[in-house]
Amino acid sequence: VMAVVKSRPELPIDMRLGANILWLTGVNGENICDTSLPIEYTGEPLELRLNAAKLLDFLQTVEEPRIQIHLTSSEDPMLFCVGETRQYLLMPCLKQK
Repeated sequence: VMAVVKSRPELPIDMRLGANILWLTGVNGENICDTSLPIEYTGEPLELRLNAAKLLDFLQTVEEPRIQIHLTSSEDPMLFCVGETRQYLLMPCLKQK
């Protein structure tokens, strides 16, 4: 997914959270990249769209192996926490209907 994001950072990335799993989907023209990661998550399933460039800006600065993500809905800002002191706020994009 990160290769797709890096090649076309202006395109959105879709994120789905489920029981202990995170799915990321990036689309670059005809190329679709899907990946999943094991996570610690027990909330309701959520789907949201993120600005890939903003997410990449943040992830490129992270050296720690773990990130905490605090979110309440697919429309509210997400708070990324790295360690005890670093925080990054990211607002989801609205999905076109």
